[in-house]
Amino acid sequence: MSEPGELPGNASVAQNTPQTPRQKLNLLDIHPLELAQQLSLLEHDLCKNVVLSDMETRRGHPGRRDSITPCVFFSNHLANWVMQSILEPEDTPRRAAVMEYFISVAHNARGINNISSMTAIAAALNVSYVRRLKGSWKLVSEEKCDDILSCMKTSYPFEGFLYPFTTLACMEPPGVPFIGNAPDLQYRSTHSLTFLRTGFFLGLRREVDEYYDDLILRGYARWQSTPYSFEVDEDIRAFIQEGLSQFNGDDPEQKDRFKKLSLDREPEKSKGKGALRNILNAPSRWFQRLQ
Repeated sequence: MSEPGELPGNASVAQNTPQTPRQKLNLLDIHPLELAQQLSLLEHDLCKNVVLSDMETRRGHPGRRDSITPCVFFSNHLANWVMQSILEPEDTPRRAAVMEYFISVAHNARGINNISSMTAIAAALNVSYVRRLKGSWKLVSEEKCDDILSCMKTSYPFEGFLYPFTTLACMEPPGVPFIGNAPDLQYRSTHSLTFLRTGFFLGLRREVDEYYDDLILRGYARWQSTPYSFEVDEDIRAFIQEGLSQFNGDDPEQKDRFKKLSLDREPEKSKGKGALRNILNAPSRWFQRLQ
């Protein structure tokens, strides 16, 4: 498995990425670590503006607009941008190259504790319109499949919603937590029963809830107060913002466009009697290993 945070010339993650003048940027011309770093700077700017009390008042009102809303929109738009970038190329090798590129971005984001960008990218790669592209996934290397598997294990629920007890509790700032679930304390009552069933707290549901809330709020406050030391690359930042600006809120027609693009790129093959429909099947080399 590749290590996150490796730049040409053995540059370290802790070092600022060298800035080079660019004209018109193309996605694959940007080093994945550079993109991950600039995403981290943008997301941390949103993260530090979150009012901690909004995390508690959101309970029971997940759709309300507050200081968390810009973070949610950023994650949604990033996932849409990833899906569109993968589905736009008409030739299969190009799609596979874009898949591998975003896997590298997610892997590097994980390496610098940007769990938010990592989760958004992993979600985009796992959505049905992308994961059904079996012809493209066949060209993705085993190494990259292992990398995205590691990212998904960090952010997806296994044996209950263990993410706060593993990643969040152990992560040291600077970093950007996944705002989509972790700070929305309404979910903790639902999942506390899962923790009780797996024997974590022996039936002490109230203590679980209080500990859970305190863990999230204290951890989030630490990340807010510790910025990244990366330098801003205005070219890459503008490139990211241009990509995200294509999406505006929750467009109900977006899913239909992605579905159409996906079927245009790799049409469904005719099925014989009793054959299973493959559109919701994941690439067998990695997603099935998550089950």
